[in-house]
Amino acid sequence: MENRFTVLEELESPTSPAAVPCDSLPREIPHCSTSRGQRGRGLLPGPRQTRRATATNTMPPERNPHAPPRRTSPPHRPPGPTMLIIGDSIVRDVRLKSAKTFCFPGATVTDIAEKIPNLIERHPTATKVVIHVGTNDTKRQQSELLKRDFVSFFNSLESFHDRRFFISGPIPTLGRGVGWFSRLLSLHTWLQPQVSAHGLFYVDNFNLFWDRPQYFKQDGLHPNFLGSRMLTENIVHSISVSGD
Repeated sequence: MENRFTVLEELESPTSPAAVPCDSLPREIPHCSTSRGQRGRGLLPGPRQTRRATATNTMPPERNPHAPPRRTSPPHRPPGPTMLIIGDSIVRDVRLKSAKTFCFPGATVTDIAEKIPNLIERHPTATKVVIHVGTNDTKRQQSELLKRDFVSFFNSLESFHDRRFFISGPIPTLGRGVGWFSRLLSLHTWLQPQVSAHGLFYVDNFNLFWDRPQYFKQDGLHPNFLGSRMLTENIVHSISVSGD
């Protein structure tokens, strides 16, 4: 008898499951009963009925051979700029909606003269070109050489017959010494008749910035946000009064 009970105990006792980490167990326990006779009462789900997918053969509509070919519109491209603003670091923050600004810090007259042809070729929609340069040249204290560079530059612009050029004059310095200020003033005075003689348009910035500390950054050389806005508005005004 003892051996029989021992055998029954071994048969009825379930095998211990292997240990499973807590985070690998399902969060929701499925509703199911293990009683065989309870399926009729709705406790056990009945056999699943699978629906057979019915394939529908849809033939593409026949294309009329006499219909004209469909035209696909090209992707929309934004229009190019109508104005280029090219210069040294003074024009860094000069922005206009229909213009594109190119700033070359430390550039001289000869540097800008070399870049003009390529920039104009790359932007055929720009019919107006604003050029601001000369401040870095005045630091060399060679006024006669600077004048020759400007005259050579103006002569090179005559080959662009379908463009209108506006020479943006220098702005004065603030607290950078009398010598630099006087050289910029002399350049401003000399540029006005020279620009007109070459069929170009001059933008007078000197009087607008003279003794206006609120328009300058702390370096007394570059315009701040307000100064850049005033420079932009002065350029727009000069273009409008030129008849364009």
